[in-house]
Amino acid sequence: MDQQLVIEILWNIGQFFVHPVFYLALAAAVAAGYFRVKRERRDYRTRLSPGWTELKGLFSGAWLGILASALLFAVGVLYYPEFLLLLAVVALVALVSFQFQVLSAAYIIPVAVVIWFIIYQLSYTLYAGPFTFSASNFSVEQLWSIGVLVGLLLVIEGIVLKKQGLKIISPQAVRTKRGGSAVQYKTKQIWLVPMIFLIPGDWFGTYQTFWPLVEFGETSFALVAFPLVIGFQQITKSSYVAESIPKRAKEILYLGIGIVILSISGIFVAWIGVVALVLAFVLRMYLDSRSYHAQNTGYYKVAPVAEGIQIAGVLQGSPADKMGLEIGERIMKVNGQRVFNEQQLYEAIQINAAHCRLEVLDHNNELRLKQHVLFRHDHHRLGLMIARPTS
Repeated sequence: MDQQLVIEILWNIGQFFVHPVFYLALAAAVAAGYFRVKRERRDYRTRLSPGWTELKGLFSGAWLGILASALLFAVGVLYYPEFLLLLAVVALVALVSFQFQVLSAAYIIPVAVVIWFIIYQLSYTLYAGPFTFSASNFSVEQLWSIGVLVGLLLVIEGIVLKKQGLKIISPQAVRTKRGGSAVQYKTKQIWLVPMIFLIPGDWFGTYQTFWPLVEFGETSFALVAFPLVIGFQQITKSSYVAESIPKRAKEILYLGIGIVILSISGIFVAWIGVVALVLAFVLRMYLDSRSYHAQNTGYYKVAPVAEGIQIAGVLQGSPADKMGLEIGERIMKVNGQRVFNEQQLYEAIQINAAHCRLEVLDHNNELRLKQHVLFRHDHHRLGLMIARPTS
């Protein structure tokens, strides 16, 4: 392997792991897991998944970022350091706010572009360490490439949300407006997307002595590793999460594909790149607003019931999980005994400590039978969180 290429690869790996966005994303994922577990233990005396679930899920989109980087590299798409610097600043502010929904690429990237445009109009110069960032590189002609980046990141968000979305839901006991009890579900996750961008080599000027460059013909480029962060956050009340999360993932995926296609057209007509960025921002906001309205206008899908007990959560790997029990289903009988609360559930399980038979009413109000052999290490309540009246 060429020595210059090895140096380039090692250099970029180092850039990624020293970037402040990387460390703040780690801290945000750890904090999200900590507060989730604390809330679940308060409401249900157990946690739905381990506290490191958010940290583990942080890297779910890594391979997609590498794939997207390879695609952009193959096409030869360039990005200027001013844009990447401003994008990092906007991402850091969004991470500090702990509102993961604003970390969607449809939000943070257009905001970074607007700030870049304002700096360009005011003829400001930014200083970051040994580098001087001039806004003179801004041009409408290059916005198509930024639009493509937005679209690709939306596609990545849709894919990882579809694969990981149901693993990061968190039930929360709440009081309704009428003073009753119900359950809502919080989905809150960020994903690190490692990207490697091509930067014009002549931008580095006197700094070329320590920044490895790659040459194609008579033109030189630098490779810059960048830890992009995308996020998703939603409260689900009026629908089952098994329905709402995949639906949101599909909407985001289709939006991303549309933005990529539209942005590519900006190669031929420059102003289309502007349209793509505006549409990404507006349509993503529309999707978020529509989801918020839908979840706040209907009745709670999961709440304590008069007959049976309604499932609020299923612990991963538990007997309930192995039996295929789902959130929102109602357990009517356990080992032939009618149950109306957690205490009766526990007592009914003890009737046959080695074998458990459940009669369950599913989302279509159809009764089905579930059975499972219980072992000594299994959860004493099957691994269920039950919708119960709040104290």
